[in-house]
Amino acid sequence: MSKLNLRELTKHDEKVFLDGLKDWENEDLSWYTFVWKTGMNFFEHLEILEQQKNKINLQTGKVPSTMLYAFVENKIVGRLSVRHELNKGLLERGGHLGYAVSPLARNRGYATEIYKQGLEFCRKLGLEKILVTCSDQNTASWKIIEKFPAHLENRFHDTIKNEMVRRYWININEALTSSLQQTQKDDSSFEESLMKLQNSLILISDSKVKEIPIVDNGDDWIDLNEIPELNLDLEKHKIQSLSTNPFILRKQVVEKLILAQKQLPNSIKFQIKEGFRPLWVQNKFWKDYLRYLKHKFPLMNLLEVEEEAAKYIAPISVAPHSTGGAVDLVLIDNNGVELDMGTEFNASPLKTNDRTYTGNTEITKAAKANRKILKSAMQSVGFINYPTEWWHWSFGDQYWALMKNMPNALYQRKVPQFNIRIATVDDALARAQVHTVSWKSTYEGIIDQTYLDSLTVEQRIPGAKNRALNPTLHCFVAVEFETNRIVGFADFGPCREKNSDADCELYAIYILEEFQGFQAGRLLFEKGLDKMKDLNYKKMMISVLENNHSARSFYEKLGGHFDGTDFVDIQDIRYPTVTYIWVL
Repeated sequence: MSKLNLRELTKHDEKVFLDGLKDWENEDLSWYTFVWKTGMNFFEHLEILEQQKNKINLQTGKVPSTMLYAFVENKIVGRLSVRHELNKGLLERGGHLGYAVSPLARNRGYATEIYKQGLEFCRKLGLEKILVTCSDQNTASWKIIEKFPAHLENRFHDTIKNEMVRRYWININEALTSSLQQTQKDDSSFEESLMKLQNSLILISDSKVKEIPIVDNGDDWIDLNEIPELNLDLEKHKIQSLSTNPFILRKQVVEKLILAQKQLPNSIKFQIKEGFRPLWVQNKFWKDYLRYLKHKFPLMNLLEVEEEAAKYIAPISVAPHSTGGAVDLVLIDNNGVELDMGTEFNASPLKTNDRTYTGNTEITKAAKANRKILKSAMQSVGFINYPTEWWHWSFGDQYWALMKNMPNALYQRKVPQFNIRIATVDDALARAQVHTVSWKSTYEGIIDQTYLDSLTVEQRIPGAKNRALNPTLHCFVAVEFETNRIVGFADFGPCREKNSDADCELYAIYILEEFQGFQAGRLLFEKGLDKMKDLNYKKMMISVLENNHSARSFYEKLGGHFDGTDFVDIQDIRYPTVTYIWVL
């Protein structure tokens, strides 16, 4: 664990404090700050904190307190409120200390370190004995408290929040002395144990999952609409709505589902939310979620972003749903009403404080019981659960094979297939849509954003029609089989560059972002290349923006040879370009 420094805010902490606010967008902000309001001046915020510490202008019922923030590598990972004295309400519940850890910094041992340094701060305040309280259901919190010498005075029922509360009295000197002795005795501290526990969780993005070989057993695909024993949620949620049929699964998976349902109590049955998910849908949601996380947590590096994303969405290289071996499901009663499972189906761990984790303890007793029923039934027939999502179960995919210690996975992912055909005038609208959307996703951060925002599909339609009608041009579209949708296009024709010795040119290849990586671009390129050869052209060129590294890598893999640099003007801004050629 990186060194943690618990201290008060200073005038130099404005940026890191505001960055920390973003971590709490989807949670109760009072866990991060009691004072800050939208639009508040940071120095005004500091002044209020200073007044609260010095018992100035305190509101009725408030006590003097110091707000401390936990800094790790110039990032706030948590906070601790230290109340210098107690009133009647705090004496019952609240106590001297109140601490919280930022959502993305949890399970790393920071809470223990914040608590420990908080005890030291209390000693410096002159406090000899303090009260600490917590919910009986907050197991992680009371285990941290009990790591240090603490006297559990009582447990009582909080009628307002309808939960049991624990009240501990801590002798400061005794607690800190014990902590020092424990550190000297054993370097494996409690927080390191928590970190080891967290690290033992194998995410689906782990390289060990991808390394599992796949030997597809040829198992048939079964449409669940034809299986009357299974209840399907036909009101498609946001992921299902993009799929032609989310209710197809491998035959053995269906058979196991039927067997598992027989293990349930008579008053309960499954409701299937989603089975098969096309790889392009998986690709879209993976990339969209990565963008969301990058925007929400700008200080996170790419590895951290991908790790966080993998708690909720699998990268396409290991996506279980696309094998036909994974199913998302809930429990319902005989009236079709969903049972309490602790969170909504398909909720994100990030927005639920990890309550989507199957083994999470901070859920109701009913939810715990229902998860136990689901787990028992699914495991009895050989399914594996993805531990960050109580609803996700799989059989035969790479994650299943790793967790079951199997030599290989049984099911290969179903990859999108494309039909490459000549473009017609009737394709103009679809081509214009691909053109506009692709420009905005491909050139973000490369071309002026104002210009990209101004692009519309309507602007592109006339050009698409003209190219389809031009007899000197050869335009092709990629149509995805399952959706019968145009997802990409490529245009070829005579070379337009006067200073080039090439006689033909690849004008453009554009593929919708979610369909990239499935060979549609290569198929379009090869179709056009063959056409140029048939027409006896000798050399083909293409000009690519210098900073479009993904496109440059694509053309280099297709055998394109570097042939110099140039520039292009777009809306009065000059951009450097790179030329590639192919000798036909």
